[in-house]
Amino acid sequence: MKRGQLTLFSILGIMLLLFVALYFFAYVVLKEKPTEQAREQLIETAADQPIKAFVDSCVAQTARMALFFFGFVGGDVEPPAYPTFFSYDTRYKIPYLYELDKAFFLTPDFVQGTLGRYVESKLRKCLGGFTQFAGVQINDKQPKAKVTMLDTEVVFAVTYPVTVLREGKKSLVGPEFSTRVPSRLKDMVRITNDIVAQKQADPTLIHWDYLTEVTNHDYNATAYAEVDQTLIYRLIDTKYDLLGEPYIFQFAVKVQ
Repeated sequence: MKRGQLTLFSILGIMLLLFVALYFFAYVVLKEKPTEQAREQLIETAADQPIKAFVDSCVAQTARMALFFFGFVGGDVEPPAYPTFFSYDTRYKIPYLYELDKAFFLTPDFVQGTLGRYVESKLRKCLGGFTQFAGVQINDKQPKAKVTMLDTEVVFAVTYPVTVLREGKKSLVGPEFSTRVPSRLKDMVRITNDIVAQKQADPTLIHWDYLTEVTNHDYNATAYAEVDQTLIYRLIDTKYDLLGEPYIFQFAVKVQ
């Protein structure tokens, strides 16, 4: 073998040894570094637990209020979720779902979107600017809520990044929070749409037989007359409570 070939193989051998050495060095360093970071993050997360618990409680409270206002006054969001309302006063308004031959059917996207809008607009009010956490700087971003109706519960998934600056160190609380509220809202929406469809077929009739059937499934279903040719339909869920009381869902219909 010629000297030039020996030199080439020697160089290749040295490069291979260097490559192997660098590989093992990088493996050890990169393996240890995330562990160090993870240990530090655990310390920061433990210090931030009261803040996370506070956000969790406000997400749960705001989600329940979203359900309450959606059922009782049509949402309490701006702009209003419904086109028209029957008004008792400036705050107590019940949405029309049937008005002079115009029907408004509830879709999952509409219901879930309205509940999500409430959470997005009211969550920060519950948190009150984190004023009770003295000695730390807390910055947040606008929350985003995704709501899903299931058969026996409503799931609220909230993306809400909260940054905590403490003694020169920055940590992130969240950003994902969630709460599940026991509720048959999905079924109540179906019942409501059935009643609106009945009104569309014959506005002059109140189908008491259907309301009786609904009552047999742990609901209290009633209809009563108001002024201005308006009927108020009220569904009360006697199976699941909300805020310590049976859940109420009501809406208005108006006939000529």
